[in-house]
Amino acid sequence: MSSAFAPGSKQHPIRFGVALPPAATSLDEQLLLAQAADAAGLDLIGVMDHPYHPRYLDTLSLIGMLLARTERVHIFPDVADLPLRPPQMLAKAAASLDLLSGGRFELGLGSGGYWDAIKTFGVRPLTRAQAVDALEEAIGIIRALWSGARGIASAASTTGLRRRPAGRRRRTKPGSGSARKALGCSRRPDASPTAGQHRSRRTCRTSGGARRRPGSTAPRVQLVAIPPQSAASRRLPAQ
Repeated sequence: MSSAFAPGSKQHPIRFGVALPPAATSLDEQLLLAQAADAAGLDLIGVMDHPYHPRYLDTLSLIGMLLARTERVHIFPDVADLPLRPPQMLAKAAASLDLLSGGRFELGLGSGGYWDAIKTFGVRPLTRAQAVDALEEAIGIIRALWSGARGIASAASTTGLRRRPAGRRRRTKPGSGSARKALGCSRRPDASPTAGQHRSRRTCRTSGGARRRPGSTAPRVQLVAIPPQSAASRRLPAQ
């Protein structure tokens, strides 16, 4: 659609679209609505992302199907739940969907809002400040991976995975043990004990081997969109 701003303005043009809930029980209706939006000339379709909702399909999987069944409309997660979707994997998925669809996938990021539900996946809530730091860091990681960079160092916390007390055996929840091992998280005594007590702090190694320290408790920042790139410039992350 044409820009609503003055010539030479650096503002992005205004675009219009529809929002879809990824309910598993209304797949036919979602497909019909997506095709109607495509035929009507709308610019965007946003698909909600709530991985913890038991009656919702996985958002990125649904978007892949909608992209395959439409021709021109752009589709994005509204918005990708960053605490449950590591930025490295989001970069890979976004680049893949974008290339497969001829440049029609766009990425919206959310820092997490429904922490009571997010916590059921074994993720520790972040404070507002920590969530903003994690969101800013994730944008940098995704952009760097799209540019072909390797070994991205991570300083802030993009996840708050819990570590269970030693000696307790429980079934692994999604996002806990296996994901923690994949991130290289560990616990070690703090170098500056208080009142004679060693404080344990968790650090995680990034793909580049740098250490980072996760945060801990509850934000409400919700939406950030990474400005779109063409399919030619959005590259798959280097291996």
